[in-house]
Amino acid sequence: MYRIIIASLLLTAFGCDLFTESNESSYKYPLGVGYEWNYSHLLAAHNFRTQDENLDSSDYVFTQSFKTHAEIVRKEIISDSINTFVIRTTDDLEVYISYHEDYVNNQEDGLFKYAYRRGGGVSAVTPKRSNITTLTFNGKKFNSTKELVDYYSGNVHHDGLLHSDSLIILKDALQSIKYPLRVNSAWDYLKDPIPVKISKKCIGTVSLYGYNCYKIKWLYDFNSDGQWDDNVVMIDYISNRGLLKRTMDFKDAGITTEYGPEIIGYIDFSEEYTITDFNN
Repeated sequence: MYRIIIASLLLTAFGCDLFTESNESSYKYPLGVGYEWNYSHLLAAHNFRTQDENLDSSDYVFTQSFKTHAEIVRKEIISDSINTFVIRTTDDLEVYISYHEDYVNNQEDGLFKYAYRRGGGVSAVTPKRSNITTLTFNGKKFNSTKELVDYYSGNVHHDGLLHSDSLIILKDALQSIKYPLRVNSAWDYLKDPIPVKISKKCIGTVSLYGYNCYKIKWLYDFNSDGQWDDNVVMIDYISNRGLLKRTMDFKDAGITTEYGPEIIGYIDFSEEYTITDFNN
């Protein structure tokens, strides 16, 4: 078990090898039954804006800290012939626990997601102390920040609904990473099932917590105009130990409350996963 003390590692380099053309071409995401990753998980709503002078921003902004655990729990063959590793991700949200499973495997040209299962727990993550009831983002309503994030990370079924505790086998596998992984390489991630095109691009490398990481940015085209939109910024930091960090920023989400369907203001929110320890 590798223990990572984040405060120390932010200041200390561990002398990892620099990226070279040879190890770029050989990179594969680490997969093995029993591999585990633990993350600190931060969710924050901030920058509340409204035209109503009677509204208090403190009723809508919040910060919450959670724990997230990811583990490769088994190998499984799906659709009679597809060998997969099943990664179970569990969010400990203090008042309840939710989980989902992704069915993935490495191929010569990339890391692919073939299926997923939505598990137990409820979707609402917005704190009870917040007056936010629903969020409107790019014209679509969401019951919670988690529901919004799931939607824009492709974790929805082809009819656009979340399906609890049932295996969803994707018609077309999603390419999470393209091999060989090199800076400036780009690839399509999702054209269906939702009317949002999602691509990814490796935008650079960085030393993070003593490990060399690839920075992979998610790219979104919400209105099919051929231009990447900038109101969602999601970046993954991956190394030979797996995902070490993910940052997500959403701008200009409309807020509605229990008192009516009208948008009463706008808010930005962010979500961040940071590795605390792992075993692989």
